[in-house]
Amino acid sequence: MNRRKQPGGGFWQAPACVLGALVVTYLVFAGPWGCSPEDSSWETAQASAQRSEATTEPMSTATTREAPAAPAGAETDSEASNPRAIFPAPPPEWNDREASRTGSAMGEPARQPGSEMEDSDLADPRAAAIAAAKTAWARNDAIGALDRLDPWLGEDLGADGHFVAGSALLAIEETAAARDHLERAALADPGGVAVWSTLARAHLKAQAPQLAYRAAHRALRLDRKHDPAWIALGLALLDLHRGDEALGAFESAVAIDPQNTEGWNGIGLIWLLREEFVQARAALEMAIAAPSCPAHAHNNLGLVYERLGFAEWADREYARCLELDPEHPTAALSRQRIAPFLAIRATR
Repeated sequence: MNRRKQPGGGFWQAPACVLGALVVTYLVFAGPWGCSPEDSSWETAQASAQRSEATTEPMSTATTREAPAAPAGAETDSEASNPRAIFPAPPPEWNDREASRTGSAMGEPARQPGSEMEDSDLADPRAAAIAAAKTAWARNDAIGALDRLDPWLGEDLGADGHFVAGSALLAIEETAAARDHLERAALADPGGVAVWSTLARAHLKAQAPQLAYRAAHRALRLDRKHDPAWIALGLALLDLHRGDEALGAFESAVAIDPQNTEGWNGIGLIWLLREEFVQARAALEMAIAAPSCPAHAHNNLGLVYERLGFAEWADREYARCLELDPEHPTAALSRQRIAPFLAIRATR
C-alpha cells in the first residue's frame, strides 16, 4: 500500500514536540497558578541564574561590580577581613592597645601598674632593691634605704641608686661614702639638680667649701629656683669668708621659699657675726617660726638673746636646742655660762 507522507510528520515532528514542552513549562511556572517570586523555588532559580552569570562574566566586570548593601546585622566584607570581628569580643581585662602593638589578633592581658609584666625591671633583684630604697628614703628612713641597698653598695646602682645611697649615708654622717656615691650619681646624671645640691652639702661636711661652691653653682645653672642649692652656695661662701655674697645667696633662698628655715638661719647668723643683733633677732625668729626648724637655729637665737641681755629667753632657746639635738656641741655650755645670771635674778 502506497502511503503519502503527511506534512506534519517526519522532520517537523521533533520541533513541534519541543515547542509544546516550552509552552507547558511557561504555563506551569509563569502562569497565575505557578510559583511566585516570593516562593523558595523562585529564589533557588534566581540564585542558580546569578551563579551561572558570575561564572560566564569577564573578570574585569566581576571585580568592579558594586556589592549590594548588606541587611542590618549581616556580616560585611570588611568585618570578614577583620579577625577581631569574627572572634568573640575579648573580656574587659584584655588590652586592645597592647594587641595592636604586638600584632596579636586577640591582644594580651592588660598589665596592671606595679605588676611584674609592666615593671619588668623589678624582676632584677638589684632594681627591686633600688625601688624599695627610694620608697624608704621618701619617708626619710635612711637606715631602711641603706638596708635594702647593702648587698649592692659596691656595684653600679645607676643615677637613682647612687643618689639614694649618697643621701642616706650623708644623713647618718658617713660623709666619705656619701661623697663617693653622689659623685657617681652626678656622672650618671649630669642634669640632676638635686644630685649636685646634695653633693655640695656633702663637700661642706667634708670641709671642702671650694668643691661645694662649684657643685652648688652647677645646680643653679640647671635651675635658678632650686632653693637648696642657694643654701649650699651661701654656706660655701660663708666658709670662704665672702659674707656679702653669702647673705645674697640666703636672701635668694627665702625669696623662693619664705618658710626656708636654713635661709633665715643663714641670714641671722651673718648678722650675728656682724654683731647686728636686732637684724639677727628678726631673721632668727622667722627661722624658728617656720615648720621643722633645725636645732642650731634655736642655739643661734639663744646667742642673740644673750647678747641683748635676755638671759631667760636665751636659756629657753638653748634648752629647746638640746631637746632637738641632745649632742649639740655648744648649747649645754651656753646654759652653764648663763646659769649664774639666772640664779642672781632669781634671788631678787
